[in-house]
Amino acid sequence: MLINILFTLFYFLVDLKGTNVLYLFIIQSSISLYLTYNRDRQYVSIFTITHLIGILIGMSNINLINVAGTVENTTFGYVIVPNIDLACKIFVIGFSFFYVGLDLSKEKSLPSIKYEISDRLNDRLFYYILILSNRFSLIFILSVLHMGFLGSLINIFIFSGLFGIIYYYRLWKETNNRNYRTYSLILYVELTVTAVMKSYLRGDIILPTVILFMAVVITDKNLKLLTSQRVIPFVFVFFLFSYIFSDLGSYRGQKSNFEIISNSILGSNTASYVNTVKYGETRKASILQRTSTLAPLTVIIKLVNDHDFYGGLASAPLLEALIPRFLYPDKATVRLGAWFAVEGGLAYKNDQGNINNSVNMTIPGELYLDFGWWGIVIGCTLVGFFYGVLWNSTEFHASASNLTGTIFGGYLMTAALQYGMGADLQLMLSLLSLYILFLIIKWIL
Repeated sequence: MLINILFTLFYFLVDLKGTNVLYLFIIQSSISLYLTYNRDRQYVSIFTITHLIGILIGMSNINLINVAGTVENTTFGYVIVPNIDLACKIFVIGFSFFYVGLDLSKEKSLPSIKYEISDRLNDRLFYYILILSNRFSLIFILSVLHMGFLGSLINIFIFSGLFGIIYYYRLWKETNNRNYRTYSLILYVELTVTAVMKSYLRGDIILPTVILFMAVVITDKNLKLLTSQRVIPFVFVFFLFSYIFSDLGSYRGQKSNFEIISNSILGSNTASYVNTVKYGETRKASILQRTSTLAPLTVIIKLVNDHDFYGGLASAPLLEALIPRFLYPDKATVRLGAWFAVEGGLAYKNDQGNINNSVNMTIPGELYLDFGWWGIVIGCTLVGFFYGVLWNSTEFHASASNLTGTIFGGYLMTAALQYGMGADLQLMLSLLSLYILFLIIKWIL
């Protein structure tokens, strides 16, 4: 924790510009990652994953600075270049205090949600997970049963499929029961194929592979894995995804994912990217460009300069969101990203009241917009602490048969990626509601 506090004080006291502060942040994240691993001796945890994400987003932001104001900046044409230096400062200080909050939580925990499933039930459980984790069969079942009131809580079924990959892979390694290996691979193939055929979001296509790779790392407990032949299939899939990533964005909604991927591999995709920059040229956005978080921060700085801090107005809709939908079926859907897009001049509302775009503020950005620097210092520390105590409540590494802990712990790690890529404070409500749901499930069982 001390190393992160010292770096944060340095960011406040020394006026570093642009890429310089980001390079320093990457060094900070690398040192903190090394110290965190030495403390916990766990390769895969919320504490290690968040540092890796910080390094990734730091690199993405450096890339954005290098192309800002040029024809290469196809993804965030709205970036306000004069505000970039302050945006970098908001990003690194917000992430640094997130690290501090995580460090403060290392010995703290909410009530445990760990629940172990017996071997007798694991075979039967697989078939339930297989059916309910498919988004399309799930929607059909819920519509027939008139259970739409569950709202976003239905995501628990989808998560059960994704993190069922880890669950059954760990069981296979612990028990040597090959049925569990088969279950893990079936879930992996089913979710990947479904995403390729139907999903609008590009990340859904690669996520099952990321989850399976995490399962392999968790069970091997040895980084020599990264130099073995077993990593070759994963490297191939990650390389292929990065190769087709821009085409998936260019033709999204125009062709099926399968057609886009096939044409991209064969080199028969042509022409245009949907986002055209002010210079009138078109380019395709890479993964590195797409994961940058600086552009919305530059808009937030403009809003603060024009209107002063918002004093909680930006986050006020979250208070209503605290009420469960089954108690308040008619409550409005919280769309902070859509509100920010309109407020920042990045979207418009049509005659029907629909907003044509949504842009996440990022958690440090939202806190800065509402409360300034003190909002970032206190808020990001609390968010990091909240992540940490939730992770500790899962007892993720305690047992391979810990079903609830595996599913929720896996979701927390993907939610950490969402934090890094720019999710707003609405994510915290999702985490809280899911934790309460898992706690209730444990009490019932």
